[in-house]
Amino acid sequence: MKALILAILIALSAPALAQERIAIELLIDDSGVLLDPQEAQTYKLMLLAHLKALATKRAGANARIEVISTSLGRTVWSGTPLMVRRDPERAQALVNAVTADPNRCNNLPGAFLELKSNLAQLERDSVTSVHVVIFSSLVDTPVPCEGIKTIALPQMPPAAGDLNGTLEGAQRIRSVSFFWVSPHQKRVWEEFLAPSFAALWQRGDPDVLIALEVSIEVVRERRGESWPEWLHDLQLRRLTTANSAADLVIDSGAVSASQMVSEAIDFLEQSAGTSPSGAAPAS
Repeated sequence: MKALILAILIALSAPALAQERIAIELLIDDSGVLLDPQEAQTYKLMLLAHLKALATKRAGANARIEVISTSLGRTVWSGTPLMVRRDPERAQALVNAVTADPNRCNNLPGAFLELKSNLAQLERDSVTSVHVVIFSSLVDTPVPCEGIKTIALPQMPPAAGDLNGTLEGAQRIRSVSFFWVSPHQKRVWEEFLAPSFAALWQRGDPDVLIALEVSIEVVRERRGESWPEWLHDLQLRRLTTANSAADLVIDSGAVSASQMVSEAIDFLEQSAGTSPSGAAPAS
């Protein structure tokens, strides 16, 4: 999971996308309820490094990047991979923008409304392909939150913000990726966003579809022996249509994260008619 998002961003540089106007909407959790904030920061910086690397690709150099703070509920940075690569001050400002502040509340509805506003502007600007990345534990807090001592999980997704309506209504969205989700929140958010995922799948016409599979045994090794088999079976049923249409299926339990990303990127490069670079991505 931690490597998959990097593969998605690297895939944006494929030659097949060279004629598209691309935008990447990053909703970054910079609040005090982000799980494991120090480890999360490491992966945030890896994500930014891959965004910077897009500057070396024709399709990705001028991709429009907008960073939305989940704590502030507004866009805190915008630019391009080329800007990140060439301007150290703007690059540092981007790092500062994604760094969590332990004193901040988490305003998920505000962030979702800002995403809706940004998507509407991108459509007006004739951007043809939008990729949404949500890096968050998906734990919401009311504002002000100074008096909160404990948060009970799982917590139901906030009714405000209309994330389902935003994702279903934005015709330019090509992918939606979630990263760093609290395991306690995963199930309730999967159920909450099921209409959006169905709409995105029915709307999309992917050039290449890569599916990841994992056995219940491997899931339990990663998440604990108590992980319910019924939930694993439910997830498999939801993915039946996608898996049957996949161009490549990778057993994520049989390879390391870096090998999985490398295999996916090699396949994408071959599908695009280019030669694999041979360089393994960071993971």
